[in-house]
Amino acid sequence: AGKLITLACKLGPLEIKRVYADARKRVDWCEAPGFNMIHAGCGKNAADILLAIEAVDLAHKGRIGTFVLASSDSDFCHLAHRLREAGLHVLGVGEAKTGERFRKSCSAFHELQQPNGTTSDDDLDAKIRAVFKQSPDQKSITVEKLNEQLWQQFKVKIRDIDEGGWKSYLSSHKELYSFEKKGSTTNVTLLT
Repeated sequence: AGKLITLACKLGPLEIKRVYADARKRVDWCEAPGFNMIHAGCGKNAADILLAIEAVDLAHKGRIGTFVLASSDSDFCHLAHRLREAGLHVLGVGEAKTGERFRKSCSAFHELQQPNGTTSDDDLDAKIRAVFKQSPDQKSITVEKLNEQLWQQFKVKIRDIDEGGWKSYLSSHKELYSFEKKGSTTNVTLLT
């Protein structure tokens, strides 16, 4: 939260500071000073859709000249394009894993760095990549094996994932993973 405020303040006064999420699962952001938590419910992509609707609404009202979109999700490239088409400045902020599509869709992009320059222990994608590195071909693994290894190595369980399941999580990160069902198993492929 502090990094985002510091970064955004360089662009001018902050009029609106909102966080879109399932507030029950993101208590940490509920307590972030200066931010208004917008509870989006628990549906798949509910927060993303609500954020996009409200950003376009704010853009049409003409009160905002710059938007800061803090996400590593490339699905926001459409929103960034639309805001830029309206003549607005869009600063994207995200982690190292952020795809090129989102980075290039913004007027500018700022990559958030961890204090030591490494990925946070809480970064689920880093943990998934670590499991892939230990798999035999390092590019493909079954969802069952991924689930098992994430629990054994990092104590991550399926209930820890906001999307509610591995398939939902993986399909919402299409720039990083693809998956294919073969009989009773589902294989996950690491794309980057």
